[in-house]
Amino acid sequence: MYANWQDGIRSIVLETMHTFQIPGMVIAIAPRNKPITYLVLGTDAAGAPLQQQTLFPVASITKLATALAVLRLADAGLLTYDDSVAQYLPDALAAEPNVTIRTLLTHTSGLPSSYPDEPELYKLGLTWPIIAHACLRTPLETPPNMQVRYGGVGYSLLAVVVERLTHHAFPTALQELVCAPLGIEAYLGSEPPRQPASIGVRDYPFTGTDREFYNSTFFHSLGEPASGLVTTIDGVLQLIGAYWNADRAFLQPETVVAATRNQVGDLGGGVEGWFTLDHCPWGFGPALHGTFPWAPREASRTSFGHTGASGCIVWADPVANVAWAICGVQVPDNGWCDAIFARIGAAILAAVDEG
Repeated sequence: MYANWQDGIRSIVLETMHTFQIPGMVIAIAPRNKPITYLVLGTDAAGAPLQQQTLFPVASITKLATALAVLRLADAGLLTYDDSVAQYLPDALAAEPNVTIRTLLTHTSGLPSSYPDEPELYKLGLTWPIIAHACLRTPLETPPNMQVRYGGVGYSLLAVVVERLTHHAFPTALQELVCAPLGIEAYLGSEPPRQPASIGVRDYPFTGTDREFYNSTFFHSLGEPASGLVTTIDGVLQLIGAYWNADRAFLQPETVVAATRNQVGDLGGGVEGWFTLDHCPWGFGPALHGTFPWAPREASRTSFGHTGASGCIVWADPVANVAWAICGVQVPDNGWCDAIFARIGAAILAAVDEG
């Protein structure tokens, strides 16, 4: 069925790698209930050969894992989506009327995309508890349920909710609630036992320092619930699979349905500095079809997934019965992800149709 998909995608990838000077990439295609096929090309940004089991810092794909931890607590009866945030975080400045677990999951709480003193705090000595405190001290910028404003503050507050309900630090809770049950090799807040892929961050702040984004021990130590996860491409597929395979007994079937349906009505919004849409559909963790431009337009309206600013995407299309993940080794500041991710997704869907 997928005998020729690698050849077609390989040519797209090699062309883009040459044009944008991207040294390597790992791609996986996962037809439902069939073996995963991999395409592994090139090296990481430091010249180390990529492998199927290479660890990647997956940036905002971390939010899928954090949302899954919340969904698991909801399935266990420990919270509901329409619970007020004030019920769990009375000390949060954002704990105002109509700010609920639902609004945090869907980026509709009215919180800013980042906490106000983030640049000043990003220095040696920063820890997850300090970040959590900064997020608790972040007020709303707009009333809730007015727009989708994608960001990390709300997901950090969700992590604090998880901590208070489980009485565990968030990295421990995430391992127990999500990573271990799914069989994912993943690291949050600790240095992985083998070197993760080096990500090209040539024009980013702190490049070449001991605080370099994605590549430094300092960055790995922060364990940010919105952006700090390190995992393999198989781990990425497992995360999206948890939103897709209701028969796995990981989430209740009705939770899977709710998580992958539009929960924001007709609200518009988007990602600051990247895109703004008149209609920005979002589920309980995943973005939905029509939101991220890195997902192919050819995907069905029921498709969903997430992206990461380290140069990665994961997407699932239940109609086509396929999911795929792409992990690159360069941040998307030169447009390479715009040039390739949707094309690869379209080629995968075309291979499904041909099969």
